[in-house]
Amino acid sequence: MARSKSKDSRRKTAINNKWAWKWSFLVLVMIFAIVFRLTGLSGWLTLGPAIAFALMGIGIMIFISRKQKKMVHCVAFCPIGTVVNFARFISPFRMSIESSCTGCMQCIPSCPYDALNIEDIKSGKPGLTCTLCGDCVTTCEVNAIRYHFFRLSPTASRNLYLFITISLHILGLGLARM
Repeated sequence: MARSKSKDSRRKTAINNKWAWKWSFLVLVMIFAIVFRLTGLSGWLTLGPAIAFALMGIGIMIFISRKQKKMVHCVAFCPIGTVVNFARFISPFRMSIESSCTGCMQCIPSCPYDALNIEDIKSGKPGLTCTLCGDCVTTCEVNAIRYHFFRLSPTASRNLYLFITISLHILGLGLARM
């Protein structure tokens, strides 16, 4: 029983220094891209650092994300994830935690992106690393976590968000196969 308790508490701990990691990796990728461009390196010469970066990401997925039971590779490593986190400010979709929240904290371990902690729940909205995946919505027994899109109901807002997201993924996969 003590073992499962330690696993559960590990899932509830926040990722340390996630913003420092996010910005460091984003800046590092940008510096490498600029240096590669300015030095005129061919695609073949840039392949080595790209493979090393990819292997580092896979290592983070295998050894850290699985242990933490969180998407550490997305939250702290992926530079695209950092850009997406800030692009959400122009998205009309929002997520909120309503006053009907009982504070049971069952949503915290369900969030793979480390966007929910006690402070976020008290503030009424998920943290900046929220991707609107909705994993927390299904774990909330009182339906206090809700999507918002203008004047649509929370259910309609969530369905619209899922429809748009799935459609964009399918379109992206279709274009990639061309």
